This record gives sequence, structure tokens and C-alpha cells, in this order.
Amino acid sequence: MNPSNFKQIKKTFIEDVFGYMIVSERCEVFVENSFTDASMAPIPLSDTSLEELLDTAKRSESLGTYLRQKAHQRDMITYRPALFEQGQISRDYWSRVLNDEMRASKEKLLRIAILLKLSEEEAEEMLDKAGYSISLTIPRDVVVQFCLRKEFYDFLLIEQLLADHEIQSLFNDRRGA
Repeated sequence: MNPSNFKQIKKTFIEDVFGYMIVSERCEVFVENSFTDASMAPIPLSDTSLEELLDTAKRSESLGTYLRQKAHQRDMITYRPALFEQGQISRDYWSRVLNDEMRASKEKLLRIAILLKLSEEEAEEMLDKAGYSISLTIPRDVVVQFCLRKEFYDFLLIEQLLADHEIQSLFNDRRGA
């Protein structure tokens, strides 16, 4: 990578993260997108029984189903060692996540989002299906969100941004591959 390109990317990152726009943009996107799809609108708890809430949860798409769909769209459903090893995702881990046989870690899901070149919105939906979210209070999440927004899917670039800001690596999860 050209050093001047990296400096421009880093400058854009700093402006986005430490500028006032990141919070207001996220709020505007949330407000705009929250109720465009009726299935995404929150269900008022006062008008809903527990059985109805549980039924809604059971009918929602699983993480594995969502990832299979996204991987299929990108012709990445089949495990490719050279690609997935960049994100330290083993064949067994990939298979178990796709088949909903385990609870994936947030760190590995962030790496899968980068491997699959998901958009920021797709990554947030994927994390939501796993019970996680991108948090504006976790610096690593902010860097990953920025990279997804800017379509930077290079692990070396992302790790360099994290290191430059003394933020924990995406590869510091405690579980094995």
C-alpha cells in the first residue's frame, strides 16, 4: 500500500471518528431505516403477549441462515482456505456458524464481515442476529464500522489503523479457531 494512501485513509478515519458527524449520521440512518420495513418496527410490549413475542423471535432468520445467504450472494459459501485463513476462520468454525451449531464470538463475526465484504448495515444486521452490536463506545468497533463504511476490507490496513490508535487487534479473541 502506498504510504500517502494510508495517510489519507488515516486522516479520513480520524475526521470521521472524532468529528461530530459520526454520531448524528448514525442516528439519522437509524431513524430513516427503523420503520421502513414493518417487520423491523419495534413491537409495543404493552399490546403484545409473551407468546407473540416468542413466536416473532422463532420466525426471525437465524445467524447461520443470514450468513449462508450473504456468502452465497458473494460466491463464498464454500470454504476457501487462502481467503478464510486471512481472518483466522477455520473450516470447522465456518461450518458450525453456518449451521447454527455454536454461538460465534463478536470478534470472529467482525472478521467474517470483513471477509464477506459486508456493508455497514449488513454487518450490523449480522451482529444483531448473533446478539451483538457495533458500539460507539468500543474503539475497535468504531474502527471496524469506519472501515466497513468506507469499504476497506484489507486486514493489514485495519490492523494498522487499530495499532496506530493503540486499540486491541481484531485477532485478540480468547477462543480457538
